[in-house]
Amino acid sequence: MLKTAKQKIKSFKKELNLSKREFIKNKISNYKNITKTTWNLINNEVGKQNITDIQSVSSNGKLVTAPEEICNSFNNYYVLNK
Repeated sequence: MLKTAKQKIKSFKKELNLSKREFIKNKISNYKNITKTTWNLINNEVGKQNITDIQSVSSNGKLVTAPEEICNSFNNYYVLNK
């Protein structure tokens, strides 16, 4: 009985991998920008997500949390450090 359970698990994993491969192949072929689509799929598989919001920065030893002040801090940094 244990042997048949292991065989079923092995068969299931094989079928799952084949289905996943086919899904990814179809997904990539449906988009014009293959490179971007490929990287999006890779990042989804790895669990990597883009961070779009900066919550706070340290500027001149102070913690800045207001969005406008964060923007000004970055602006000052890049203008002054050309």
